[in-house]
Amino acid sequence: MLNSYSKNMLLIILTIVLSAGAIFGQTSGFTYQGRLTDGGIAANGNYDLQFALFDAADGNNQIGQTKTVSSVPVSAGIFTVTLDFGASAFTGANRFLEISARPSGAAGFTLLTPRQPITATPYALRTLNSATADNAQQLAGVAASQYVKTDDARLTDARDPKAGNSSYVQNSTSQQAATNFNISGNGSVGGTLSGNTVNAATQYNLGGQTVLGLSQSVLKLGNSGNVAIGQSSFPNYKLDIESPDKNGLRIGAGTPGGTALSLGGFGAFEVDSNGLQAGRFVVAENGNVGIGTPNPAYKLTVAGGSFLGGNVIVGGTVESTGGFKFADGSVQTNAVGKVYTANTVGDVEVDHSGRVTDVATLTLPPGVYLVTGTVFFENRANDLFQDNTRVVRCFFGNEFLGADQMGAPINNGVYSLTFNAHTVFTQFGNGTVSLRCGNLDDRGKVFARNRRFTAVRMGDNPN
Repeated sequence: MLNSYSKNMLLIILTIVLSAGAIFGQTSGFTYQGRLTDGGIAANGNYDLQFALFDAADGNNQIGQTKTVSSVPVSAGIFTVTLDFGASAFTGANRFLEISARPSGAAGFTLLTPRQPITATPYALRTLNSATADNAQQLAGVAASQYVKTDDARLTDARDPKAGNSSYVQNSTSQQAATNFNISGNGSVGGTLSGNTVNAATQYNLGGQTVLGLSQSVLKLGNSGNVAIGQSSFPNYKLDIESPDKNGLRIGAGTPGGTALSLGGFGAFEVDSNGLQAGRFVVAENGNVGIGTPNPAYKLTVAGGSFLGGNVIVGGTVESTGGFKFADGSVQTNAVGKVYTANTVGDVEVDHSGRVTDVATLTLPPGVYLVTGTVFFENRANDLFQDNTRVVRCFFGNEFLGADQMGAPINNGVYSLTFNAHTVFTQFGNGTVSLRCGNLDDRGKVFARNRRFTAVRMGDNPN
C-alpha cells in the first residue's frame, strides 16, 4: 500500500532526450527524465514506474504495450529511465505518456496526471528534413546524370540473376538456402559431389561403364560388373562376400510364412570347401544332393560314395519313396528307428490259476523290432487268515518273460510292485503283438495299472 500522502505524488517533467544508443545505434529507445514528489516533498528512494503511450492527452487509444520499470532510483525527486515502444510507435503524430508510480514493492500504482506530451529533441528535429537531402543533385560525388531512372530499360529486360537472388548459385562452400538448379546439358565435377538424394533416370557409370542401371523396370548391375562386400578387392563373382570375422551372410524373412531364400533357374547350388568347389554341399541341376562330394549320383549321397556311405544322424523325420541303400549293399524300404508305443492307464484285473490276460497290444508291419514292456501291478488280496502273497508271470507272444512274487499287502491291504519285461529281438508277420500277464494262484485280486508297450523298428529282415 502507498502511504496516505502518496496520493499527492506529483510528476514534473524535466526533459525527454534521445539516448546515445538512439543517436548512434539507430535504435527506437529514448531516455526519459522527470521529477517526482511524494506528499509535496521531493521523492527519495526506489520506486516502481509504469509508462503507457497514448495518441492524445485523454482518451483510451493506447499505442503499444505498457512498460513497467521496477526499482528506479529517485534522488532529490529526479529519476531517469530508458523507454522503448518500438519504431512503429512514433509516426510523427502527437504522443503522450501516462505515468503511474508506487514505492518499490507496494501493492498498487498511483496514476499521475496529467499525461505528459513527448516533444522533439534537436537530433530528432533533423529527421523532419530527411525528405530533402543536403544535395539532391549529387550523392557521394556521383552526378545525377549517372543515376538509373525508373524508365531505364535495364530495369525490365532479361538479365543474369545477381547475388542475393534465389536463382543465383554462388561459388561457396557454405550451403545457399532456397536455391535450385536444373541443367539440360552435360557437366563435370572435379571434386566430390555430395547430396542427400541422388536420382538417376537410367543408370550409374564408373570409368565409363554401367555399374548400376534400370532396364525394363528391373534394377541390375552391368554385364561385366562384380560386387565385393568385405575384403574382396577384386571379386571373381557377381557378388563376392568375404567377412574378416565369423559373420558372413544372413538371409531371413521378416514375417512367418515368408520365403527366406529362393534359388532357381539353371545350374547347381554349391557350398565350397577349402580348395574344392562344391566340396561341402551341392544340389545338382538334376536334383541330386551331395554332402562331402561334388558329384552326387543319387538323390542323397553322403561322404563321397554312391549311397549312404558316411554317418547320418536323423533327429526328425526322413521320407524316402525308394528306400535307403547302406554301405553293405542292403536296402531299407521302411523307416529304421520308428517307434510304436501303446500306453494304457487304468486298472484291469489279470486272470489267475495259471491263465493270462492281454495287458498291452501293438499292431506292427513286418520287420525286426526291439521290444520292451513295463507294467505296474498292485496286489489287493487281503483275505482274513489267508496267504495273500501272489506270483505274477508275463509272456511276450509265447515267450515266457519271467515271474515275480508279490508279498502280502500291508497298510490296509495294498502292496505295489513294478514288473519290467525282458528285451527281445523278434521277427514278426504283419499283425498284432501282445504283452500278456497272469496270477499263478487260484485266487485273484492282482491288478495291472499303468502299462507301456514299446517296439522300435530295427530293419526289414533279420539278415
